[in-house]
Amino acid sequence: MTDVHHARPALGMPRFLLTRIAVPLCRPSPEECAEEYAWFRERLADPDLLDCAVGVKVDGAVLLAVPVGGSRRGGYLSVGTVANAVRVRAALRGLPGFPRVRLNLSVHRDTCHTVNWGARPPWDDAARGRHFGYAPSAIDAFLRTITARALQPERAENEAAVRDASAWEQDPLLSTLRDVGGCLAVILTGVLISALVTAIRDARPLPGPGAAPSSPALVPASATSRPSLTPPGRAAR
Repeated sequence: MTDVHHARPALGMPRFLLTRIAVPLCRPSPEECAEEYAWFRERLADPDLLDCAVGVKVDGAVLLAVPVGGSRRGGYLSVGTVANAVRVRAALRGLPGFPRVRLNLSVHRDTCHTVNWGARPPWDDAARGRHFGYAPSAIDAFLRTITARALQPERAENEAAVRDASAWEQDPLLSTLRDVGGCLAVILTGVLISALVTAIRDARPLPGPGAAPSSPALVPASATSRPSLTPPGRAAR
């Protein structure tokens, strides 16, 4: 692997500044970057673009930057830190095949930052695959993979529910526990209802200790006395 020149500085920017912050570039060899070469060769519609690829040295590793060309209208590199993203951008800026080099910083700690070049990619997965110059067979395989991943959680939940139901039906111990649980639920419901009725009954107000018992209304003596058979003036002699 042989080192190559650094990126040309942008207009108005001192040459020594980019030279100091840019990461080293190299001419990668298929032997030293065999894994990345194999990955791109299986997916690119035009594998000859790898002949113009540039190696970017980041933290002791070499990242393969594939230029635009043919159906490939853009590309990107993923890096772990903002400092490395700035240095990679400084290294690629001005190189042939890497137009509009820019940063795309992530706000999430578990997501890498990216250094992008070329046109901005679309949001649709199939369109993104064509944007990066991938072959139709590679795009179809990727779409099938993400569709299968999206269906896995729902399928796993359904399978778990079926396994739980069959376990309750086939295992005698679990079935007995389910029956005992139903009986206990009925008993506890009855106890709660009885306690509620007792509490309502005990909550009725009682008469005070000094309250007189109620008695029927008194009837006037004149209304109850028997009328005299003799007038007052004719007393018994």
